[in-house]
Amino acid sequence: MNIVFGPSVKKYLIDNGIPLKCVILLDNGPSHPPGLEDDLLDEFKFIKIVYLPPNTTSTLQPMDQQVISNFKKLFTKHLFKRSFEVTKNTNLTLREFGKNHYNIVICLKLIDTAWQGVTKRTLNSAWRKLWPVVFFKTRGI
Repeated sequence: MNIVFGPSVKKYLIDNGIPLKCVILLDNGPSHPPGLEDDLLDEFKFIKIVYLPPNTTSTLQPMDQQVISNFKKLFTKHLFKRSFEVTKNTNLTLREFGKNHYNIVICLKLIDTAWQGVTKRTLNSAWRKLWPVVFFKTRGI
């Protein structure tokens, strides 16, 4: 917070003549530990951190309901496809596949492949629910 986010936000607000006010809205995932606001340096106390109530993220974020769910299904499909291709006609177990034939590069390639499989229709549907006024105005509807 204090090394990158705080200075970047402060610079942006000052450069654009915007009052020093910022709200970060976080879900209660483990990567967002409570008490982040207490760790802010005094020069970044204009940043307010607000946590969503537990179990509300998917309700409040349509992207979770559609796009992310679709992406996860596609990623899983491509991961299994890759594991079957590698282990086919061998005695490799899935455990051995994961240990010896799956790494960060392959994972990133699978992420890319899965993301390319998320259709415009899925994205438009999610955005239509998220921000209908803007969605319909930009399409002349």
